[in-house]
Amino acid sequence: MCVRAFAPAFACRSNLCLIPRTSVSHPSTYSPQISRRAVITIILDTSPQKDHYTLLGIPRTADVGTVKRAYHAFLLRSHPDRQHTASPASVSASTSPSPAPASADSVDIGRAKDAYHVLSTPALRAQYDAELVRVQKAAGPRPANVISLEEFEEDGSGEVLMWTHPCRCGGVYRVSEADLETGRHLVGCGSCSEVVWVGFEVVEDEKGDEEG
Repeated sequence: MCVRAFAPAFACRSNLCLIPRTSVSHPSTYSPQISRRAVITIILDTSPQKDHYTLLGIPRTADVGTVKRAYHAFLLRSHPDRQHTASPASVSASTSPSPAPASADSVDIGRAKDAYHVLSTPALRAQYDAELVRVQKAAGPRPANVISLEEFEEDGSGEVLMWTHPCRCGGVYRVSEADLETGRHLVGCGSCSEVVWVGFEVVEDEKGDEEG
């Protein structure tokens, strides 16, 4: 069986491109067919509005203190004076413990205030989480990126062969051997709502066919 990897239609409104078959060396019979140069990011105006957690760059398990720090960091980044005067060292020190949040330049500051208010109020947060789950189930997953399996790190330490890739929230995307066999391309992060489309194709073992 041979499945040709491609960029899904929702990945880009224009310039939809088919990923060419390439000769990629891989230790297993599963060959990723999307090169590093062909990793496709969804254009912002075609993606759904970011949820509060993604906006502030925090996982859904974040406590109130983490929410508050992320919100204050967002406000500092959005301030014109801070954008011009902050030194690289101070920016690195203040942001290194947290995952990369959405750019303040492209997001209404009012949404950040709403996000902080909702996520720091237990009752509102519970309602928001429930509604977020309902909407996501109804709409289905929509990937934020298309990533080649080549970008994943192979982990053969356990009983089941796995491939892992870090998420910007600090969590991990995991692809199992069973996922490859069944052609499961949509993979969610274990710590947040982010979903990616993993590019790969299952190829026949030519050596095995010749012996048979």
